[in-house]
Amino acid sequence: MRKFLAAVFCFMACGICFAQEKDLTINAASMSYDRENNLIEASGSVEAVYKKIRITGDHLVYKTSSREVYLDSGFDFTYNGLNFSGKVLKYNLSTEAGSATNVKMNYERANITGGEVKFNREEIKLKNAGFEKCGLTPPHYKLSAMEIDLFQKQGWLAAYWGIFWLGSFPSLPIPVYVYDFKAELKGRKNVMPYPEIGTNNEDGVWITETLSWHQNPQLYGSYSFNFAARRGIGAGFNTTYIINSDQEIDEDIFMSMAEGPRGGLEYKNSFGKEITESSEIPGLPSNTYKQFEWDVRLKARERINYERVSMLPDVSLLLKKAKLKEGELVASASIGNVAEESSNISVVRENVNGTFSCPIALGVTPRLMIDASLYGSIAHWLKLQGIIDYSKKINDNLETQLEYSHYFESRGQSPFNYERYKFNGNDKIGFGLLANIPDGKFVFNCVYILPQIEPLDIDYTIGRTIHCFSVDLTYRATRQEFTLGLSLN
Repeated sequence: MRKFLAAVFCFMACGICFAQEKDLTINAASMSYDRENNLIEASGSVEAVYKKIRITGDHLVYKTSSREVYLDSGFDFTYNGLNFSGKVLKYNLSTEAGSATNVKMNYERANITGGEVKFNREEIKLKNAGFEKCGLTPPHYKLSAMEIDLFQKQGWLAAYWGIFWLGSFPSLPIPVYVYDFKAELKGRKNVMPYPEIGTNNEDGVWITETLSWHQNPQLYGSYSFNFAARRGIGAGFNTTYIINSDQEIDEDIFMSMAEGPRGGLEYKNSFGKEITESSEIPGLPSNTYKQFEWDVRLKARERINYERVSMLPDVSLLLKKAKLKEGELVASASIGNVAEESSNISVVRENVNGTFSCPIALGVTPRLMIDASLYGSIAHWLKLQGIIDYSKKINDNLETQLEYSHYFESRGQSPFNYERYKFNGNDKIGFGLLANIPDGKFVFNCVYILPQIEPLDIDYTIGRTIHCFSVDLTYRATRQEFTLGLSLN
């Protein structure tokens, strides 16, 4: 009966109000048309479909002159890959924008709420909002904020003037918090807004708190406060400016009581054909990037392997990936003026390097790596290295990796301490283990120098997963480095 009434109404009204709405269909238990005010009113199990938009509710009013849809007795709205529900909805078919109240939304398995919401195809703004991606009731964590902005194209959520809750406990006030829904695809993690703690031989025990700031999807960054037992108090500020999909500028500065300022400016420009790679992680979308990239860096006193290094400037051309028969090539070429404080050396450094890899059997991948540098007229360094890597997934909870490397050539040496840090030209053998343990993981990696079996690197990571967030403890034994951090899953 409902469909019959809808069909009869559409037949009678098509010449009046649906002539320009060929893509709009309204089904309901009852409908009426107000010719004087150009209003269509539908009641009882209402369903409105327009292109890829679907709206359901109990009462709908459609103004044909302005193409506005209004629901005031609850609604469900499927829109631009989103599904949300609420009490009142106003939506304009022409501008593809609208507003709503008392909204509950699901986006990328995250639950988002808002008392007042304004949205369009690019951005959703929620007032008196909340966010959590835990999925439990009640959740292990949540974020309540005065405003939350969701940028669908970038896959970002920015919360302003909020409180981060652990369970029912309001643990930390946060001016701005940014959650990247594509972080895992980029090989990153969304950290919890708590300090990171660690220790090493240079700084002693240190603690760093990093918070985000956000102007818009093209201009954002972070600021941090740091305390190190051997170096005192420090503070940093970072800015990222997205010029367009291929160009961006990154700037950072750090001030320290013990070491003075350091910082830099970096410009990246991607070009060439697009390459699409499927994610190795099930459920994540593919990653698309340009094949080449220009990278121009101005760095003053950057910390690399505990040395202070300046690059004024350093220009690189990167080949991110190229297919060569059955293998792949990754390469770069760079030139720049490099200065190191500890050695008091400043020269023009020219470098080319490349890695060619070609799987030959299940889990077996040989690689050939070349790295050649000229340091003005004072030195050169040529390294030609062969690596055989074997990886094996034993079961769903255990993966192993075995690697053997040999230098076919190592001629000359760098004059810089940061490049010679822990370098050894002998053969090496490495072993890696990733084990999923109950409610967590254990990662072990080691590299030994042959033939004396002397350890070069031994790293341990123990991760404790508490459903929706993780606590990771990393210890780098040969470097005497320890780090403790928290991240959201």
